[in-house]
Amino acid sequence: MSEKLKKNKLTKPPFDRKKFVEELRRHRASMKMGTSVMNEVRSEPRYEPALKST
Repeated sequence: MSEKLKKNKLTKPPFDRKKFVEELRRHRASMKMGTSVMNEVRSEPRYEPALKST
């Protein structure tokens, strides 16, 4: 195989864990956090009062 073909061979770049973590941190920092769903569920009454039939 010629040198030219070896250089043009498609290869995956090595995985850089530090860059990946930094990218995740930037992405997470850009997301707006809302209220906790579980806190919202816990703050509401567990059962609705039964309707009285007359």
